[in-house]
Amino acid sequence: MRNVNRNLCLQDAVEGTPTIYKIDGRQGFVYGTENMRLTKRSRNLKLIKPYENAHCMGLFEPERTHGLSDQTNTALIVIGDERQAFYNLSNNKFSKKIRVGRVIPSQEDGKWYCFDYRRSERTLCLRDITKDIHTILEWREFFNPRQKRSKATKQLMWFNKRDNFVHRPNEW
Repeated sequence: MRNVNRNLCLQDAVEGTPTIYKIDGRQGFVYGTENMRLTKRSRNLKLIKPYENAHCMGLFEPERTHGLSDQTNTALIVIGDERQAFYNLSNNKFSKKIRVGRVIPSQEDGKWYCFDYRRSERTLCLRDITKDIHTILEWREFFNPRQKRSKATKQLMWFNKRDNFVHRPNEW
Protein backbone atom coordinates (compact mmCIF):
# COMPACT_ATOMS: atom_id res chain seq x y z
CA MET A 1 0.00 0.00 0.00
CA ARG A 2 2.87 2.34 0.66
CA ASN A 3 4.10 1.80 -2.92
CA VAL A 4 0.66 2.53 -4.33
CA ASN A 5 0.41 5.70 -2.29
CA ARG A 6 3.82 6.96 -3.35
CA ASN A 7 4.14 5.80 -6.94
CA LEU A 8 0.66 5.75 -8.43
CA CYS A 9 -0.51 9.02 -6.88
CA LEU A 10 -3.55 7.75 -4.99
CA GLN A 11 -4.59 9.97 -2.15
CA ASP A 12 -2.33 9.25 0.80
CA ALA A 13 -4.95 7.49 2.87
CA VAL A 14 -2.79 5.02 4.77
CA GLU A 15 -0.10 6.03 7.19
CA GLY A 16 2.81 3.58 6.94
CA THR A 17 2.35 0.06 5.67
CA PRO A 18 -0.49 -1.88 7.27
CA THR A 19 -0.39 -5.58 7.97
CA ILE A 20 -2.88 -7.21 5.60
CA TYR A 21 -5.19 -9.85 7.07
CA LYS A 22 -7.61 -10.40 4.23
CA ILE A 23 -8.26 -9.16 0.72
CA ASP A 24 -11.84 -9.64 -0.34
CA GLY A 25 -11.47 -9.61 -4.12
CA ARG A 26 -15.15 -10.16 -4.71
CA GLN A 27 -16.30 -7.16 -2.69
CA GLY A 28 -13.11 -5.15 -3.16
CA PHE A 29 -12.24 -4.72 0.51
CA VAL A 30 -8.84 -4.82 2.20
CA TYR A 31 -8.67 -5.72 5.90
CA GLY A 32 -5.50 -4.77 7.72
CA THR A 33 -4.11 -3.40 10.94
CA GLU A 34 -2.85 0.13 11.17
CA ASN A 35 -1.37 1.20 14.48
CA MET A 36 -2.58 -2.12 15.98
CA ARG A 37 -6.20 -1.43 14.94
CA LEU A 38 -8.11 -3.43 12.34
CA THR A 39 -9.51 -1.39 9.45
CA LYS A 40 -11.60 -2.10 6.39
CA ARG A 41 -10.68 -0.15 3.24
CA SER A 42 -11.99 -0.02 -0.30
CA ARG A 43 -9.97 -0.72 -3.46
CA ASN A 44 -8.87 2.90 -3.62
CA LEU A 45 -7.79 2.69 0.06
CA LYS A 46 -10.66 4.83 1.35
CA LEU A 47 -11.40 4.01 4.98
CA ILE A 48 -14.77 2.27 5.22
CA LYS A 49 -14.78 0.98 8.77
CA PRO A 50 -12.36 1.14 11.66
CA TYR A 51 -12.86 -1.68 14.17
CA GLU A 52 -12.36 0.51 17.23
CA ASN A 53 -13.11 -2.25 19.75
CA ALA A 54 -10.87 -4.95 18.22
CA HIS A 55 -8.00 -4.20 20.60
CA CYS A 56 -6.38 -7.64 20.28
CA MET A 57 -6.33 -8.10 16.50
CA GLY A 58 -2.90 -6.51 16.11
CA LEU A 59 -1.41 -9.15 18.42
CA PHE A 60 -2.00 -11.92 15.89
CA GLU A 61 0.01 -12.54 12.74
CA PRO A 62 -2.06 -12.70 9.54
CA GLU A 63 -1.07 -16.33 8.97
CA ARG A 64 -2.70 -17.18 12.34
CA THR A 65 -6.02 -15.72 11.17
CA HIS A 66 -7.91 -18.68 9.75
CA GLY A 67 -10.91 -16.61 8.69
CA LEU A 68 -12.42 -13.14 8.95
CA SER A 69 -16.16 -12.51 8.62
CA ASP A 70 -17.52 -9.03 8.17
CA GLN A 71 -21.02 -10.49 8.24
CA THR A 72 -20.64 -11.66 11.85
CA ASN A 73 -17.83 -9.30 12.95
CA THR A 74 -15.72 -12.29 13.98
CA ALA A 75 -12.29 -13.67 13.21
CA LEU A 76 -11.11 -17.25 13.69
CA ILE A 77 -7.59 -17.29 15.07
CA VAL A 78 -5.15 -20.16 15.65
CA ILE A 79 -3.94 -19.63 19.19
CA GLY A 80 -1.91 -22.72 19.94
CA ASP A 81 -1.01 -26.19 18.89
CA GLU A 82 -4.25 -27.70 17.60
CA ARG A 83 -6.39 -24.91 19.13
CA GLN A 84 -8.19 -21.89 17.75
CA ALA A 85 -10.80 -19.43 19.02
CA PHE A 86 -13.25 -16.95 17.62
CA TYR A 87 -12.56 -13.28 18.28
CA ASN A 88 -15.45 -10.82 18.29
CA LEU A 89 -14.31 -7.66 16.51
CA SER A 90 -17.15 -5.62 18.02
CA ASN A 91 -16.61 -6.23 21.72
CA ASN A 92 -13.04 -7.56 22.12
CA LYS A 93 -14.20 -10.97 23.43
CA PHE A 94 -12.80 -14.42 22.70
CA SER A 95 -14.74 -17.64 22.54
CA LYS A 96 -13.65 -20.75 24.35
CA LYS A 97 -10.95 -22.70 22.52
CA ILE A 98 -11.94 -25.18 19.84
CA ARG A 99 -10.00 -27.76 17.86
CA VAL A 100 -8.27 -26.55 14.68
CA GLY A 101 -10.10 -27.84 11.64
CA ARG A 102 -13.44 -28.09 13.44
CA VAL A 103 -14.68 -24.83 11.90
CA ILE A 104 -14.40 -23.92 8.24
CA PRO A 105 -14.66 -20.30 7.11
CA SER A 106 -16.40 -19.42 3.87
CA GLN A 107 -14.45 -16.75 2.02
CA GLU A 108 -17.40 -16.13 -0.30
CA ASP A 109 -20.19 -15.24 2.11
CA GLY A 110 -18.45 -14.75 5.48
CA LYS A 111 -20.25 -17.67 7.13
CA TRP A 112 -18.84 -20.29 9.48
CA TYR A 113 -19.35 -24.03 8.95
CA CYS A 114 -18.44 -27.16 10.88
CA PHE A 115 -18.42 -30.87 10.17
CA ASP A 116 -20.85 -33.08 12.06
CA TYR A 117 -20.48 -36.83 11.92
CA ARG A 118 -23.67 -38.82 12.42
CA ARG A 119 -22.64 -42.25 13.61
CA SER A 120 -25.99 -43.90 13.20
CA GLU A 121 -26.19 -42.84 9.54
CA ARG A 122 -22.42 -42.96 8.90
CA THR A 123 -22.55 -39.56 7.22
CA LEU A 124 -20.48 -36.44 7.44
CA CYS A 125 -22.53 -33.24 7.18
CA LEU A 126 -21.50 -29.63 6.77
CA ARG A 127 -23.52 -27.41 9.12
CA ASP A 128 -23.86 -23.59 9.02
CA ILE A 129 -23.04 -22.36 12.53
CA THR A 130 -22.85 -18.64 11.71
CA LYS A 131 -25.78 -17.65 13.93
CA ASP A 132 -24.97 -20.22 16.62
CA ILE A 133 -21.42 -19.22 17.55
CA HIS A 134 -22.48 -16.28 19.70
CA THR A 135 -24.94 -18.36 21.71
CA ILE A 136 -23.39 -21.85 21.99
CA LEU A 137 -19.85 -20.76 22.85
CA GLU A 138 -18.69 -19.09 26.05
CA TRP A 139 -17.19 -15.63 25.46
CA ARG A 140 -14.82 -13.62 27.61
CA GLU A 141 -12.87 -10.37 27.42
CA PHE A 142 -9.37 -11.01 28.73
CA PHE A 143 -8.06 -7.49 28.84
CA ASN A 144 -8.91 -4.03 27.68
CA PRO A 145 -6.20 -1.40 27.19
CA ARG A 146 -8.59 1.23 28.54
CA GLN A 147 -8.60 -0.27 32.05
CA LYS A 148 -6.06 0.52 34.76
CA ARG A 149 -2.52 0.08 33.48
CA SER A 150 -1.37 -2.36 36.19
CA LYS A 151 -4.38 -4.65 35.67
CA ALA A 152 -4.12 -4.48 31.87
CA THR A 153 -0.38 -5.26 32.00
CA LYS A 154 -0.92 -8.29 34.27
CA GLN A 155 -3.69 -9.64 32.05
CA LEU A 156 -1.66 -9.00 28.88
CA MET A 157 1.27 -10.97 30.32
CA TRP A 158 -1.03 -13.96 30.99
CA PHE A 159 -2.67 -13.59 27.56
CA ASN A 160 0.74 -13.75 25.84
CA LYS A 161 2.04 -16.85 27.68
CA ARG A 162 2.54 -19.84 25.43
CA ASP A 163 -0.73 -21.31 24.18
CA ASN A 164 -2.98 -19.19 26.40
CA PHE A 165 -4.28 -16.98 23.61
CA VAL A 166 -1.30 -15.99 21.47
CA HIS A 167 0.48 -18.74 19.55
CA ARG A 168 4.15 -19.20 20.39
CA PRO A 169 5.84 -21.86 18.23
CA ASN A 170 8.24 -24.31 19.88
CA GLU A 171 11.25 -22.74 18.18
CA TRP A 172 10.65 -19.53 20.15
